[in-house]
Amino acid sequence: MRLTEHPGNNLNPGLTDGEIGIAGVNLGFGFCKMVIDGRPDIFMSALTSLNQGVDGLQTRRPNPLNVVRDADGKTFEAGVDGVLNTTDEPLKVLSRDWGRSKHYRLLMGAVLNRLAVAGKKRWIIATGPAADHYKDAAYRQEISDLWSGAAGHHDTEHGSIEVIMVRVLPETAGGFFELMSSRDNNTLIRASSGAVLDFGRMTINWLPFKGDQTDANRLGSVDVGMSNVIAEATKLIRLEARNPNLHPLDVEAAMLGLRPLHKLTVGVGGRPVPTPLSLDIPITKAVAEVWPRIEQALSNNLGDLRGKLLIAIGGGAQTFGDLLQSTYKGATVLMVPDAQMSNAWGLYRMARVSANRRTEAAV
Repeated sequence: MRLTEHPGNNLNPGLTDGEIGIAGVNLGFGFCKMVIDGRPDIFMSALTSLNQGVDGLQTRRPNPLNVVRDADGKTFEAGVDGVLNTTDEPLKVLSRDWGRSKHYRLLMGAVLNRLAVAGKKRWIIATGPAADHYKDAAYRQEISDLWSGAAGHHDTEHGSIEVIMVRVLPETAGGFFELMSSRDNNTLIRASSGAVLDFGRMTINWLPFKGDQTDANRLGSVDVGMSNVIAEATKLIRLEARNPNLHPLDVEAAMLGLRPLHKLTVGVGGRPVPTPLSLDIPITKAVAEVWPRIEQALSNNLGDLRGKLLIAIGGGAQTFGDLLQSTYKGATVLMVPDAQMSNAWGLYRMARVSANRRTEAAV
């Protein structure tokens, strides 16, 4: 799909497809979501070593766009394929130091690879950290400097690119901007007050609004999310499967439908037989265990939500959706289709606005 063919993308004629690329990047703790020149992409925010001794590497060719190197020249693979094809321990996510971590820089490298092969050399990027990270001015500047690169330049395995502008925004602002681009949602939001609730892997973010105006002073987040659900579910599944070494990433892969989990049951003649293990009950119990922390944070920060419009976005929106609706019966709850990509699409649209303004200022 060409950039100008996407609904709502009315690019200023002064900025043609052949000049500057535009990207919205929501580099999250669970998944990196991005829209590059109107094309969505996503990969798991997991990293595994590509050292030659790693199991399975000799018989598999990793996607070259997911291959990245650290400052010491060590090679890693971004995304879920590495997790599913190796016994090597994935790198851990560091929540508080996310944008300052080696993990973040390597994942950013996989995004830069994609920009380098997209056919343009110059880029305008909008990206967004979690609310509490965004509130830290020094942190915002570090993220901006990281994406800007050395004098705007980044060298990748697929060529060099130049980042000519970076906008760092709260990630949930991207989701709000995307919601406002829909005629139906725009009408609903303008007639309401409430909050956008972004259910992520490590954080739940909220962005209050009244009509088409957001309240940045009450933007916030709590350090709880899908990672807690996965951790609690893993404890329960380890007991049921009698596998104390089951890794949370294996549970997550099963939740995503990528690789089923099994438990051993006694078959004919007393032989152990692998039997598919249902995740429904463990996940339901895990969500119920985690929810009170989220509910408390929302109540403490947003107050009485009766009569409000609550819009659920993020990769965990569907997981927490039933409890959100049953907890806030006096509110209107809107579950957004393709909720996981909402922030990335909104950031992309906001990057386009910056591109238009930049072009208009140059005329």
